[in-house]
Amino acid sequence: MLDAAVVTEALVHHVRQHPHLKGCWLKGSQARGDADRHSDIDLHLWLEPKHADAFRLKLPGWLEELYPVVRFHLLHGGGMVGVILHTGPDQLQSLHLFIETDETYTLTEGSERLLWDRDGVVTTLVPRPMLREELGRELDVAARYFWSLFLDLPGIERGEVIPAVARLSHLAGQLVIVCGLGRGKPRRVGENRGNELLSDTERGEIETALALKNTDPMTIVRAHLQLGALMSIKGRAAALTLGADYPETLEKLVMAHVLRELERQQLT
Repeated sequence: MLDAAVVTEALVHHVRQHPHLKGCWLKGSQARGDADRHSDIDLHLWLEPKHADAFRLKLPGWLEELYPVVRFHLLHGGGMVGVILHTGPDQLQSLHLFIETDETYTLTEGSERLLWDRDGVVTTLVPRPMLREELGRELDVAARYFWSLFLDLPGIERGEVIPAVARLSHLAGQLVIVCGLGRGKPRRVGENRGNELLSDTERGEIETALALKNTDPMTIVRAHLQLGALMSIKGRAAALTLGADYPETLEKLVMAHVLRELERQQLT
């Protein structure tokens, strides 16, 4: 069984042999050093712009020289490629490739890890801690997004249960971010490892709200209201810790509208 480190090593060796590639580096959990056996590989490939289009066309075959490709999907205008490699018996590896074409790059230590640089021109900087003001801005974005999603709850009247249940995970995700910000941890810390942003109590509270016994409208509404109550408490607490503003007016307007509509639907 091949682990991600072995696959990455094979990819780097393959990159070094390509005449038009100038370097490569990792981002995400593989770069930070907190990856586990479920983590994907975020690999950035650097080449000159004039070679980019031709390289994308040949990229599936280039990868096939290493491992069979079972998924290949261009994203964001070809700047990113979603790939699944068949690396062994009953073994798949998710890989995200990013095609980089700028003249120079400066990487951030701890979140990016340089693997190879043909000309030795890529630089690495030690990151500075995020300021309270920056964390406060992240809090504002997450809280406002939470309440904009929450506003869609009365649409349960249309009987669209699946979107309503799916929305709960998005609400929970923003709540996790807010809880982490209250501890001075920016959202990037917990991109795929949300437990690191939560206390045991907070995790239990969110998991309880998401533990639906069934998917009737009343149960779904109750779960939304539980998450809303948690955001109201945790969001204000995080704002107080950071000395930041919390969008209280937006929360009050959204909650008043939602409760009025739910009362009309006899769901409160």
